[in-house]
Amino acid sequence: MHSLYNDILIQELKKYRDKKILVAFSGGKDSLMLLDFINKQKESLNIYAGACHINHGLRHTAKRDEDFCRLYCIKNNIDFYTYNISEELKKDNFSFEESSLTPHNLNLNKGGVAQTALFKNGKITIQDAAASLAVDAFDFKGNEQVLDACSAPGGKTVQIAENLTTGSVIALDIHENKLKLVRNAAEHLHVSDKVKTKALDARKAKEYFNQRQFDKILVDAPCSGLGLIRRKPEIRYEKSLNDIKNLAKIQLAILESVSGLLANGGELVYSTCTISYEEDEGVVKQFLKLHPDFELIPVQVGKLPKQEMVRIFPSSDGSDGFFIAKLKKRG
Repeated sequence: MHSLYNDILIQELKKYRDKKILVAFSGGKDSLMLLDFINKQKESLNIYAGACHINHGLRHTAKRDEDFCRLYCIKNNIDFYTYNISEELKKDNFSFEESSLTPHNLNLNKGGVAQTALFKNGKITIQDAAASLAVDAFDFKGNEQVLDACSAPGGKTVQIAENLTTGSVIALDIHENKLKLVRNAAEHLHVSDKVKTKALDARKAKEYFNQRQFDKILVDAPCSGLGLIRRKPEIRYEKSLNDIKNLAKIQLAILESVSGLLANGGELVYSTCTISYEEDEGVVKQFLKLHPDFELIPVQVGKLPKQEMVRIFPSSDGSDGFFIAKLKKRG
């Protein structure tokens, strides 16, 4: 782990003297590195590390990852817990299969999961599989300052927050009442300490924030929503070509406004829940023409192959249609 990152993390850990810090471990090396680092500070900071292996029970590596984490904890005298999502869902009479798009989403056989203790206690949340891939396009270290420029209702905001250790995310929305949904989502998944909200039109973000203030920016742009046609078939009659052209102007204006707020070397992910070229590839290509200081980065998310830009059609896995592009600021 980088020395500067270590210094920041130690300052954060000092807030938790005489307490146990539980690291959620799902098989990734980053979780183990964090657990190891915290454990090494236990005497100097008087803190206690624990590990909880979270397993939804479908990935073929789940048992191996759990055994690996358990063995590490035994060798280092760390308390070990395990939490099996799939077993809890079975107790509530749900059957399921892993999404064909991503390993962190389960497709359930019926509704009503929001009434379970799993959901109410923030162990799981409800999100379309395709939409969940936008945040996966980022390469997180954990200490980043992140801007979610169009955040409501907050599903992607809390995804970002879950990837942060010492970092934080500022969530914008033009409507104050919608930001309540973001705050509720953050509280539900226990990441409120990493989320701040601000009622602001993203097209005016450059007037409020400092240049190069953020390491990562998500623009999940307002769009025609044509990717939702599977569950909202009437939308095909509600959007005209003029609507799409006007939305493309708004989307480009948002990218223009936030582009200067990104640090050199930072990542900007642009996503929509539409399938129209004008709002997707068209906006990205126009932005790149105007901003040679940005480059398009091929992206690999979920179970999909690496590609220049990601387009998911509504028929894929019973999910919504979605578009993702990843840009990097040169320097």
